[in-house]
Amino acid sequence: MWIKNPLYDPNETEGYGKRLTELIQKSPDVKGKMPNSHAHRQSASAGISYIGERGYIGMGISRYRHVYGVPGYVATLSSAGDELRTAPVNIDTTQTRWQIDAQYHPATPWLDNIRAQFAYTNAQNKELLGEHLANSLNSHIRQARLEANIHPTDWWKGTLGLDWRNRSTNGQGKDRYLPNTRTQEYGLFALQKFSAGQWSGDIGARYGKVHQQAFLQDYTPSRGLTEGYIKQHNNKTFQLRSYQANLTWQPALFWQTGIRWTHSQRAPDVNELFASNRHHAILANEHGDPRLKPETAKTWEWHNQFNIGNSQINVNHYQTQFHDYLYLGSSGTTKDGHMPYKEWRQGDTKISGWEVDWQHQFDLASYGKLQTRVFADWVKNRAVSCGSDNPAHADFGKYVRCKNDGAYMPKLPTTRYGVGLTWQKNAWNIATSLTHYRPQKHLGRNVNPEPDLGGYTLWDLYASYTHHIAQSELEWFVDARNLSNTEARPHNSTLKYLTPLAGRSVRVGLKMSF
Repeated sequence: MWIKNPLYDPNETEGYGKRLTELIQKSPDVKGKMPNSHAHRQSASAGISYIGERGYIGMGISRYRHVYGVPGYVATLSSAGDELRTAPVNIDTTQTRWQIDAQYHPATPWLDNIRAQFAYTNAQNKELLGEHLANSLNSHIRQARLEANIHPTDWWKGTLGLDWRNRSTNGQGKDRYLPNTRTQEYGLFALQKFSAGQWSGDIGARYGKVHQQAFLQDYTPSRGLTEGYIKQHNNKTFQLRSYQANLTWQPALFWQTGIRWTHSQRAPDVNELFASNRHHAILANEHGDPRLKPETAKTWEWHNQFNIGNSQINVNHYQTQFHDYLYLGSSGTTKDGHMPYKEWRQGDTKISGWEVDWQHQFDLASYGKLQTRVFADWVKNRAVSCGSDNPAHADFGKYVRCKNDGAYMPKLPTTRYGVGLTWQKNAWNIATSLTHYRPQKHLGRNVNPEPDLGGYTLWDLYASYTHHIAQSELEWFVDARNLSNTEARPHNSTLKYLTPLAGRSVRVGLKMSF
């Protein structure tokens, strides 16, 4: 606490004449507990369907609520009042979704079925400082999809369809980080599959259009990148084209190999375009850029599957070249208090990785079945070019990106490997896994170099018993996580410097399916 210093002499020292009298612990430390790490979730769903000779129609409703705290401590300096500057950040999310699914099987040899899907989602997301509303983001989403599945010959089948989506968002609160928005998008798509002997493949394409609009009548963007462009670029339209091709060859009964190529595009979302304020859930002052372009990804994948006896081995390698990759970059500054100021940016990025998975099943006769698993995956991600440090050069932006965010993208997932065991007998199921996450070798930057937080090992256990009552299925379960109580800080976690993953925890519950 600061007070005026009665002994202050302005002729001797410049300043405000204050002195520190005491320190007040706003977030008390409790051994073994992380402040504001609570989480509460409730969910329920129900559905009804009619199944006829030529098809079916069904309707379902689901609802959930998730209330949780953002652990750790940060001074947020909210516009809602200085008294809330050190209040804990809490998130309150509710969602209700209605869905209708219908399928018709016509008496036509080459037409398998016609399927239609409709959905309406109402979601409310509140960011609270303590119990006070800082901002809310509410959305209403309407979706429709119509597809025809064809089967002209024994070696050719495919899908033709179209989809449509409409989303409107609105918000409240003095810390609103988004204006009201509306998104309209539609797409036309086709996927055709072919097979002949040892060969099979597919080709597909999708054309889509996305329209994003921000309404600024009751919204004032905070100072930053978005403020300078949002009024001139609040109405955006993107045309998207995506393609894919896959070829698979089975040279032997035990071996299947193939290659896949995809070209996909993604339009920037509304927060990437129009965000302009404190976003308490990610503890950052988030700013979009309405000038952003669609993100394009070109991927080559080589996949192999080996089936030998009761063993299955999968080995995959992939490389993805991103053009105009969208990411939330660091500026090295803060605005409106102590929140890091971050901007949505674009840059060319290359991602490559390997995935290996081996599973083997043992038949223990009267003792049930035992399945073993060994797995590993490795991923590497880096900027394609770091440009020139000459501000007049066209590639100066690439240099700034590498300077602030590093040649390797920050928050990159780490290499991991592990083993798992699953035992099943009648209604019993017991599974355990041990996964080791390696220290991150490919470190990025958050203006300053990312520190290496080290590796860790997680041990989990799950046990369940299932029995049937009439047409219902009941599953009693025990879910234990991080049994060794390891301090684990995932390198790709937003909160890794503030809080580790949860320590040892046990969850007991009952699931009912009917």
